[in-house]
Amino acid sequence: MKLNHSETSRSFNLSLTNFILFGWLVLLVCFIGIGYWSYSAPLSSASLAPGKLVTELENQKVQHHTGGVVETLLVKEGQRVEKGDLLLVLSDPLLVSQLEQLNQKRFIVQARLARIDAELSGEAINWGNEENLTPIQSQIRRDQASLLNQNRLIHKEQMMSLRQQMAQSENDRDSYKAWLSSDEHSLTLLNEEIEANSALLEKGYVSKVAFLELKREYSSLVAKIAEHRTRIKRTNNKVAELESEMDALKIDFMRTAQEKKQELVSEEQAILKQLKASNTLNDRIEVRAPVGGDVINLVIHTQGGVVAPTSTILEIVPNNTRVVASVNIQPKDIESVYEGLSANIRLTSYSFRQVPAVTGELIHLSADSIVDERLGGHFYQGKIALDATELLDLGLDLKPGMPVEAQIVLEERTVLDYLLSPLIQSMEKGMREI
Repeated sequence: MKLNHSETSRSFNLSLTNFILFGWLVLLVCFIGIGYWSYSAPLSSASLAPGKLVTELENQKVQHHTGGVVETLLVKEGQRVEKGDLLLVLSDPLLVSQLEQLNQKRFIVQARLARIDAELSGEAINWGNEENLTPIQSQIRRDQASLLNQNRLIHKEQMMSLRQQMAQSENDRDSYKAWLSSDEHSLTLLNEEIEANSALLEKGYVSKVAFLELKREYSSLVAKIAEHRTRIKRTNNKVAELESEMDALKIDFMRTAQEKKQELVSEEQAILKQLKASNTLNDRIEVRAPVGGDVINLVIHTQGGVVAPTSTILEIVPNNTRVVASVNIQPKDIESVYEGLSANIRLTSYSFRQVPAVTGELIHLSADSIVDERLGGHFYQGKIALDATELLDLGLDLKPGMPVEAQIVLEERTVLDYLLSPLIQSMEKGMREI
């Protein structure tokens, strides 16, 4: 009995030892297996980045450099517009007044040019179109027509005065010529009489006193003839002078009109340049869509609203462009983040059970951090392009502004790296302190 009990005890101890050894062996195998797995099994890390969906092209801000009062508003919030569509029309009272003044100045210049052309041609004023004239414009044309008549009357009176003087001089010249002819004939007869009396004087038939009287009469007649010739010459000079004055008056009249016309043409060209610049500004009062898309953030909603210079009137979300995720990347992850990394984007507007995460690629990373004044921190901005095939399969109607959560896949690490990382960091910190 004792022998059997001893054998039973030894058998039990051997079984217990074997069981313990087997347990340690299992633990060793598990430890080695877990160690090998933690050393070799890859485990990707990720940078969590919240954000929202945006269009790849930035929203187009519609502004106006001078501003003004809204005269006509043609769009509303959310309306789709095409490139070049008229969005609203502004009114600038100062610009309108300037245009009216310039157009009035141009009308006056054109009226004066029409009057001068009539002066040069000697014909009636050709006004061209006489329809749709304002009372002021009609008065301007009447004033120019009256001025034309006055100038013509003055010129006519000046020419008439010169012609009258010329006619008088010509009459005087004719009279002098008649007197000259008469006195020359008398001189011829007197000369014959003197010759006849000279022979009689030698014979004593004529008294010397009578003969000398004939001589005195002859000398007087010669003097009168010379005076007639001088007067004729003087009147000829007067007529020539008057003819020159008449020609000069005509030339001066034409030259003055031509010079005035050139001045007015130059003035009209200057006004046209000003009008072109003002009309360009006036055309810009018509605010048009720079791109096609949807209208958002409309600031003005009623006619008569005031638009400040260079202020944003509205924004247009461009259409026909893909939607990307704009995410905020923490500065602590920026060392491992670079363009080209893959990412998983969760659309938090949808249930995760119904809509799985969408893969994407980081296509842009800001060169510097951006301060978030609202949250008081800073971050790097990244843009992730979503996989178009997955979006098409999901059939989602994505809109800019939808919130997202992105997991940007970083470098692959092992479980052992994660387990030893805190210890290694503590040791490095301790070594730096030593």
